[in-house]
Amino acid sequence: MTRVRCVLAMASVIGGACVLAAGCGTHACDVEVTLRRDASTPPLLTLCADVARTAEERRTGLARRSGLAIDEALLIVMPRQLDDVCITNQEVGFAIDAAFINEAGSISAIERDIAAGAIEGGCHDEVAFIVETAAGVMHEVEVMDRMTVQGLD
Repeated sequence: MTRVRCVLAMASVIGGACVLAAGCGTHACDVEVTLRRDASTPPLLTLCADVARTAEERRTGLARRSGLAIDEALLIVMPRQLDDVCITNQEVGFAIDAAFINEAGSISAIERDIAAGAIEGGCHDEVAFIVETAAGVMHEVEVMDRMTVQGLD
């Protein structure tokens, strides 16, 4: 998958009008996560995701990132559906939202605006996946919304 990303490069005021200069380019997106109300509705969010599959990748999470763009996410894949899955943002320098998703692809819980450096977030049952985004990105997402993933093998 190739996605178009536009980045705000400059903002200035010329003659009382705000002029924005943006650069657009493409980047590869190997794993795409889509969140929607149900299969018949348009997407609420489509995100280009890095994937954390191993125990080490799940532990590290977003700790080595300086931030996430609004169309980026970390998809944490559990080895199987688990109960009492807890999240921490202790070593992450920015606030995040996290959606907890069961093996059927339904969002069972959402933790919003988990502060940078937070030692403890919520714990949830029946978790097969967690999608983490920058704080505020999932403002329209609700419990029982659905996740689909393209490119995850």
